[in-house]
Amino acid sequence: PEESRDAYAERLDRTQQAIHAGEEWAHHAELLRLPEWHGFGCASRVAVAAVTTPFVLLVQHDMALTKTLDFSKLIAAMQQAEHVSYVAIKKRSQRFYRDTLRAQQGLEVGPPEEIGGVTLTRMVSFYDSPHVARVDWYREWLDRDFKNGRRITRGQFTEVVTTEWMLQKAHRDGVDALVADAKAWLWEEEAVTHIDGRRFLTPEMRRARGYPEEYNMRSGVPGDESMCPELAALLGEK
Repeated sequence: PEESRDAYAERLDRTQQAIHAGEEWAHHAELLRLPEWHGFGCASRVAVAAVTTPFVLLVQHDMALTKTLDFSKLIAAMQQAEHVSYVAIKKRSQRFYRDTLRAQQGLEVGPPEEIGGVTLTRMVSFYDSPHVARVDWYREWLDRDFKNGRRITRGQFTEVVTTEWMLQKAHRDGVDALVADAKAWLWEEEAVTHIDGRRFLTPEMRRARGYPEEYNMRSGVPGDESMCPELAALLGEK
C-alpha cells in the first residue's frame, strides 16, 4: 500500500539522518538504499558484497538480541575451525532443535560440540535468525545454484530456498556430507526474540493507528509493556 511504502521511506530517511548526525548506535554504519525492491535474499547479496571485514553479522529487521553475547569469542572459534562458516544464534523456537529435527525429518545431527570454547550444534537448515558468517563463504552461498540451475532470485527468502536444498541433500547424501558442504552450525546461546510490530508499540502509538491500547501476541489479553519505550526507540518510533 502507498501508506506503508511512504512510512518505510520515512524510516529510511530517519536512519540516514541518524548516521549523518553520528548517533552512537550508528557509528561506522552505512545505509544501502536500493533503487527498487529486491527481497531479502537479493538484498542480502548486495549488502554482503559491500562488507570489507572477514566476518559479517546479519540481523533481520524483525529480530532482536535479548542479551549480550561475546562475538569476539565466537569469531576466534570460527577462525580456528575452517569447517564452521555459518553460525545461527539460537531462538526460543530452536530450544529443542535436535529433537524437533529428529521427529519431523528423521535426521540426527549429533550432540553439541565444543569448538574453541564455544558450544555449537550441526545444522541441516538455514534459519530465519541472526547469524555470523564468513564473508567469502556467504558471497558464494548467496550466488549458488540451489535448484534447477537457478540462484536465489528477486523476492525470495534465503532460508526458504536454501533449506529445501539442504534437507534434500541431507536425506540423499547424509548429514555428514551436508554439514561438510554447508558448514552451518547453531550457537547454543538462546539470545534472539522476534519483534512483533503490534506487540511492541506503546499505547499511544497503538491509539494513533487505531489498535487496541493493549495487545498480547499469543492470547490477545493485556501483556507486559515494560520494553515498549526501548524497542520503540530502536525501531525509530518517536
